[in-house]
Amino acid sequence: MKKNNNLTNSLGQNNKHTLQELGFNQFLRSKDVEEQENRAYQQRMEENDKKRESRERIRIERISKSDKDELVYMMDKIIEKCIAREGRERIEMEAYDLGIEENLMTIVERYSLLIKLKEKRCFESVERVGNTCFVVTKPNIKKLIEYKEELENKFITVKSRKIEKNCKISKKFPEGTGWEDIRINFLNGDDINIYVKNKFLEKTNSEKMCLCHQKSKKPNKQWLFLKMLSINKGKFNLNKECFGINYNEKTRQIKSKLSKVLKNYFSIDDDPFYPTKERGGYETKFEIYPEQSLRGNGEIYGFKDIEKRYLSKNTKKQYLPGVDDV
Repeated sequence: MKKNNNLTNSLGQNNKHTLQELGFNQFLRSKDVEEQENRAYQQRMEENDKKRESRERIRIERISKSDKDELVYMMDKIIEKCIAREGRERIEMEAYDLGIEENLMTIVERYSLLIKLKEKRCFESVERVGNTCFVVTKPNIKKLIEYKEELENKFITVKSRKIEKNCKISKKFPEGTGWEDIRINFLNGDDINIYVKNKFLEKTNSEKMCLCHQKSKKPNKQWLFLKMLSINKGKFNLNKECFGINYNEKTRQIKSKLSKVLKNYFSIDDDPFYPTKERGGYETKFEIYPEQSLRGNGEIYGFKDIEKRYLSKNTKKQYLPGVDDV
């Protein structure tokens, strides 16, 4: 009997140890599973963060390339989507597609703008579905365009004030100096010499004149338009293609911005361009010449001629009399 009791106790202790081992192994396995789940969750979070960063970088690049204010860019995208889906009762728009930063505060702010557009009768109704989707009904495209133009004018005004505040002002001119006294000679793609009454005033560039992108410091569209005017003897015909550029609303805006920058830089209140109707297009009141390799006998060059003059090493350079740079 005693032996049986000892055997029972021994079996009980063994079972106890076995159960303890099983419990410990189960605990270890659950710990491994938990760690694996944590690692998988961490990996998913890192991947989501990378996706968000990539989307945000692409969003900023898109707006930067458009050279527009974020609200103006958003209005452009809304109008595009409404035109593309004209006739539909409901139009869905994702915040990201409208150039809106994907954080709750910004989305709520932009939603309030859509509510404002509804009050201005640009839409019949507006609602937010989920966090990042907007739904509008019966858009009035004409009113949307009118509101966008209002925003655009505000943006241009604010931008021109920033230019006035941040940009370098050219040296003082002799009293009574007007646009007709000024001559601009391009030295290369980014530098120019400025003359007043045939006397050298200064050498400057697109960055000093605030005719460049704020981040990259590369010449902007206004500077490229100024270069085009130099090749075309200060003229831009509204009815003909000019060096691959046709007249449209964007060209008008570029010319308008260029005028404001030039007026600020030279401290001349008068418009640097002759009235458009008078000349049948844009024409500068000041003289402007391209870099020496593009100057000839006064004729206007086309792309092929310019290309030849750049590529041909044997071509003798011809210069316009009295305008050679120092």
